[in-house]
Amino acid sequence: MHQKLNLLLCGLAGEAGAFHRLFIQGVGSVGLSGLHGPTDEKEAQEAIIYAIDSGVNFIDTAPFYNNRRAEELLGDIVSQFDRETICLATKVGRYMDPASSTQSFDYSAETTKESVLKSLQCMKLSYIDLVQIHDVEHAPSLQTLINETIPCLVDLKMSGLIKSIGVTGYSTRHVRKLVEACMEHIDVVMSYCRHNVYDTTLARDLPFYKNNNIGVINASPLGIGLFTNGESIASWHPATDEIKEACKEAANYCDSQGVDIARLALRHSAETEDISMTLWSSRKLQHMRSNISCSILPLTKLEKSTMQYIKTEILSRVQDKHWEEQLNKENPFWPIE
Repeated sequence: MHQKLNLLLCGLAGEAGAFHRLFIQGVGSVGLSGLHGPTDEKEAQEAIIYAIDSGVNFIDTAPFYNNRRAEELLGDIVSQFDRETICLATKVGRYMDPASSTQSFDYSAETTKESVLKSLQCMKLSYIDLVQIHDVEHAPSLQTLINETIPCLVDLKMSGLIKSIGVTGYSTRHVRKLVEACMEHIDVVMSYCRHNVYDTTLARDLPFYKNNNIGVINASPLGIGLFTNGESIASWHPATDEIKEACKEAANYCDSQGVDIARLALRHSAETEDISMTLWSSRKLQHMRSNISCSILPLTKLEKSTMQYIKTEILSRVQDKHWEEQLNKENPFWPIE
């Protein structure tokens, strides 16, 4: 694993001046892109700048985030800082068609190389710290990933254009299967919505990743909006109605206790042993400030008791349930043997 990323995921201070401050939190840029709804780009950029000024030094993006709009805006932000103080990650494999605004998947070697070169151009970079294969379960087959995507990324790493290789996905089974097949090339895995207040299925694989020196990034600890007070869950959200209803009930209970469920969800991830980093995104400066404070302040006695109540009395009925079936229906996963 490239030294800067390794130091960051391990939570260790590098050489003097390498990082002005280290957190176990990183910031995603999907909120910056406007992919999930109307965004004030200026405020979203200010939110990320605030995060960097506060010491957050890992930023994740992807070509899929509104047809590279996030990468473009992120390039403008990063140019204002010392490049060596920020760890930048992007992805390959999942894209947005600019003409129809629909998603597509392409894990071929040719497209993978073209995508990395385009990311470098969009973000005005000479190298990228981490390039991840985006949502690997949607590849045509495991063999496509093994024979095309991974070798292309290895070549790019050898050339110095990228420093580390990662794998992302919603299906924890597919992520692990690819890692097992290409262990020597994978530095980091990122899983989203699979380690939160009600679904902790990612935890089953944490010992495996730890034993093989692979960093683990837990993205979307808020469940893409499931754990928010006073905000409606987006109509496109793939969670089942049962999960949505339970999370809404939990949010209402927290609100009745004067507790922010988003803070509980963030702390739940941040305090989990063997999670290398928690990754969240916000397009609003107010929310960014709140999220960063969660990385510093432990839960109060009231917050702990509220957390315990919603886990045992409300969310237990959807414990470890997920929405793989819905995603599989939209874009079939390759089979796990």
